[in-house]
Amino acid sequence: MKDQPLVSICVPVYNVEQYIERCCRSLFGQSYNNIEYIFVDDCSPDESTNIVRKTLLDYPQRINSVQIIKHKENKGLSGTRNSGVDASNGYFLLFVDSDDYIDSQTVESLVRQAMRDDSDVVIYDTKFIYANKIVIPHRTVPSNKEDVVKYLLTYKLAPSVCGKLYKTSLIKDHGIRFIEGLNVGEDYCTSPRILYYANKVSHCKGCYYNYIKYNETSYTNNYKAKNIEDIICAVSILDVFFKSKSAYLIYEDCLQEAHLRVKVNLLLNICRYRSSVWNLMPMVASLYQNMKQANSVLPRKYKFVLWLSEHKLYNTLYVYVNIGTYLKELFAKIHG
Repeated sequence: MKDQPLVSICVPVYNVEQYIERCCRSLFGQSYNNIEYIFVDDCSPDESTNIVRKTLLDYPQRINSVQIIKHKENKGLSGTRNSGVDASNGYFLLFVDSDDYIDSQTVESLVRQAMRDDSDVVIYDTKFIYANKIVIPHRTVPSNKEDVVKYLLTYKLAPSVCGKLYKTSLIKDHGIRFIEGLNVGEDYCTSPRILYYANKVSHCKGCYYNYIKYNETSYTNNYKAKNIEDIICAVSILDVFFKSKSAYLIYEDCLQEAHLRVKVNLLLNICRYRSSVWNLMPMVASLYQNMKQANSVLPRKYKFVLWLSEHKLYNTLYVYVNIGTYLKELFAKIHG
């Protein structure tokens, strides 16, 4: 590309020494030249940052384009992303988690599409990388900004800030911050707020963010009571944000649907991780009552989960959620 605006890539670094070399090579090996790399070390206890420095030696043309910021105290993922945004100088901004990676043409493809369409945000596709398989989900990205925000709120589009190229001004000019202290739901309460201010959103098909699903130390693989508290807090933050906007009525029904989808996901996770969070079942079951219209648009399975929780049939709900797993394990034992 002749016209190459600067792209900032923000990478949080914490306890990822098994994965970060692959991430770095995917970033330093991009076909696009005008990139600044911002690695934010959140007091990582391992050799992750040293691996970044060592890997960089194989890409001498990138050495002057790399910043490594070290926190004096651990701030969590949200604080780490805020530090990356604050340090960024690019016209565009990309978030990549340090246990994930992107394809070599990704930045070039995203910038080309953003420039061609004058997009504020370009959404690209995701490959879920499991230990023994790769899953590429079918994704529909609406062309209308309001519909994209609605899809993010209701999880019809992944709310992760990764997998999206942003105009940096969209975040900085509107004072969007990741909420420090949230380790789960931090992207869910941030992506819709960013996209709310976008004028043009586009979808770059065939361009992939490779999302690792077998890192057992990641925040999303460690479920505890604070996860539930964080998600409820994220929903409240979105409520306050949208209720303060003149366009609230556009999103009101969607926000109610989002409440119920979040509630169902919390109930399902309580059943999956029973030993650590079962005592929170009554509290979660009592959330977001009297949303009949939103309930009517939910999938049948979700309606059934809500009905069981409303009638305090918690053990029945537990069996319903886990029966499939139990039968698979039983089948494996019989035929294994």
